[in-house]
Amino acid sequence: ASYKPLLKQVVEEICNPDRPDPVDIEHMSSGLTDLLKTGFSMFMKVNRPHPGDHPLLIIFMVGGVTVSEVKMVKDLVATRKPGTQ
Repeated sequence: ASYKPLLKQVVEEICNPDRPDPVDIEHMSSGLTDLLKTGFSMFMKVNRPHPGDHPLLIIFMVGGVTVSEVKMVKDLVATRKPGTQ
């Protein structure tokens, strides 16, 4: 068995080119307009935004991150999504 950090799993899921809906990440809509869109999406086939669509991604980790994990995330993003910060 090999060790695969949770942070690496989440970033790989975000940067996955096959684009399944990330299980660990949920889009939180803000504002009345987004709330109405979310309500109507139950009746219509509306896709939620994918985190990998955006050029800037902020990952908030509770508890801290090691230097090796920061480097791993930087390398993963640079390899899979060039131009993303």
